[in-house]
Amino acid sequence: MFSIPFVVQCFYAWRLWIISGRNVLLVASVIVLSALELVSSLGFIFGLTLPGKPLRAVFSATGVVADVLITGSVYYYLRQGRSGLKRTETAIQHVVIVTINMGALTSIIALWLWISWLTQGPTPRVATPLMITSQSYVNSILAVLNARGQEPWNSRRPGKPFTFGLTILSIPEILSSRRKKSVCPADTPECAAV
Repeated sequence: MFSIPFVVQCFYAWRLWIISGRNVLLVASVIVLSALELVSSLGFIFGLTLPGKPLRAVFSATGVVADVLITGSVYYYLRQGRSGLKRTETAIQHVVIVTINMGALTSIIALWLWISWLTQGPTPRVATPLMITSQSYVNSILAVLNARGQEPWNSRRPGKPFTFGLTILSIPEILSSRRKKSVCPADTPECAAV
């Protein structure tokens, strides 16, 4: 449960690496914050505390900062990429909306968790935001992956390469929904029965 935010934030850091043109400082900041969140959450599981403040506040604060940094950075770099062309503007606007929706939800839930840790007593009741946090990260990454198929420039047609992440898979015409005469000539008995 505590490793899910780390994995998802590292995925978003990889996306930031691509979008930002390999900005090492930005990506390193996100990865360090995510790693701090993971280490402090593991410390929280084993009952470790920091002098003066509980470790639970550290892991939720690093989650908030990482989420806000990811969302703000993706928004900033995508807004810079606007070119003025209608097709490009529509595509960038779609990606910006998906990014803001993805980051806003996880940031708000992480902030709710952090405030819950800080305002409650020695035995805080944070089961709800803690359970929702992991689920929101899973949902956000699935929403981002699913949104790629709905992008205006990614309409799927037979014979057009199907994009999956950075890998391009080419679907042969034989497997497409349209049947070519060269694949199955009409004068063969096998094709005449079909």
